[in-house]
Amino acid sequence: MPPANRTKTAFLVIHGVGPHKPFEVCDSFVRGFFDVFKEKHQGSQVHHQLRKREDWLGKGIPWVQNYLRLSIPNNGGYIDFYEYFWDIYMVHEVCLSEALQLLIKASKGAKRFYERVREEYPDLLVKAMDVGEYGRKRRFGRGSVEFRPAGYLKLLRPSSRLFTPFFVAFLNVLPYLPFIIKVVDWWTRTQIPILSHVLRACVVFIDKFAQDFVGDLVGYLDLDPRSEHYETRRKILNGALDELRELMKAKDDDGNDEYEQIIVAGHSLGSVIAYDTLNRIIQETNAGRTQEDDTKKIVGLITFGSPLDKIACFFRERVEKDKEVQRQILANLHGFRTLSLVEDTPGIDIGTPMQFKLDKTRWLNFYHTRDLISGNLDLYNLKEQPFQHPESKGNTLIDADVPMTAAHNCYWGAHQGKNGTNQMYQGIIKEFFQ
Repeated sequence: MPPANRTKTAFLVIHGVGPHKPFEVCDSFVRGFFDVFKEKHQGSQVHHQLRKREDWLGKGIPWVQNYLRLSIPNNGGYIDFYEYFWDIYMVHEVCLSEALQLLIKASKGAKRFYERVREEYPDLLVKAMDVGEYGRKRRFGRGSVEFRPAGYLKLLRPSSRLFTPFFVAFLNVLPYLPFIIKVVDWWTRTQIPILSHVLRACVVFIDKFAQDFVGDLVGYLDLDPRSEHYETRRKILNGALDELRELMKAKDDDGNDEYEQIIVAGHSLGSVIAYDTLNRIIQETNAGRTQEDDTKKIVGLITFGSPLDKIACFFRERVEKDKEVQRQILANLHGFRTLSLVEDTPGIDIGTPMQFKLDKTRWLNFYHTRDLISGNLDLYNLKEQPFQHPESKGNTLIDADVPMTAAHNCYWGAHQGKNGTNQMYQGIIKEFFQ
């Protein structure tokens, strides 16, 4: 069955945290997609393609972009796959102390979130409450739940009760870890035989982990314009904007639009970058910098292994209720499908300049219950969407039986073996290509 209506499609795939090699993510996404697509489209083929580009890393240097094209037999259409390799902007110089400070900052953000919505939206508190009895106080014989500094880490709790005491102990010492790390770092520089070598090896290993994984979070989630990491965030987001603009404006050899529909797919932190990029595109369209006809080509957003709810709860800057103008501006800038947590009538209603909001863009989110990073996106409106199939869902639970250690990467495809599944691609192809 050929894809209905639109046959010239571009995917922009955005990778998540951790060290990546060029075209690694494109390889995984295309293999998983092709495994499902070829079942109904016999004779489909994948070809390596080249495209001339005029600007490399914003430096005005001409270059050649590599991508993959999946041809559709008996249709004349094609599906192109592009990879946004933002890891090139990361300077992995984040130490463990900075990573731990990020966790502490997230904990404080969770506390503010908890305090603000516990009355209006109690169902959302599962994202900010405590581990079992941790944080529970007894008053006059009655139990009452109180948020504690590291309570949001309930989402990372171990599945086995055997490890729960150790995990709770970690929550208690978390605020003091940056100081402990500094002490250990000083200790490694001492001349105590054997001990100094063991400690030094441990610090090197932990720092390597912080740089390769948590360092990506620090680099992108640091929203303080005065921070040394803010420039990294700006480069990553601008790079994603450039890639998306290029696809929207692309022309074929006859001068016609190269693509009729564009789908942005992001894994893990890549889903956050994808979401922020669409918000920027909405701003540019309403400001007249981007043509509305070009923006309408963005018909899909695919998020998988996405921490967007946790980002909204723990990292987005909270604005005091009395700063109603600032709060409304930020809501307008980050408003793509965002649900308002607190309904109130401001004394100064500034309205919104966002008349074009990508309302026809369909957002599919895939998550696994054992994936510690992702989850059902409750803070965004994924229900009321113009789906092509009534049975399509904005939030889709992947029910593959995979261990917790492999759940965050299970979405890529069955080619990964017993820890992979094609359920995500089945949902994508059904909604956009049938």
